[in-house]
Amino acid sequence: MVKVLLGGLLGRLAGYAVLGLGFWLLFRGFMLPNIVQAGAGGGLVLAGMYLMVKARRSSLAATPSALPGEQEEKSG
Repeated sequence: MVKVLLGGLLGRLAGYAVLGLGFWLLFRGFMLPNIVQAGAGGGLVLAGMYLMVKARRSSLAATPSALPGEQEEKSG
């Protein structure tokens, strides 16, 4: 149940939130010369992209047949 929720809307929203926070910290790190904020922002951008890909993959795996011809191959 939790895996399906995280793979769906909640997972994507978490990915977008982390990505947005990362870009905001990256922006602040460049505007106020602060290497720590810029580094944290860069790391959060990568983490946000990873979360979005994981959410997309788990939502595709939750569907009964991800590929159109998959059911025919299993029954034959």
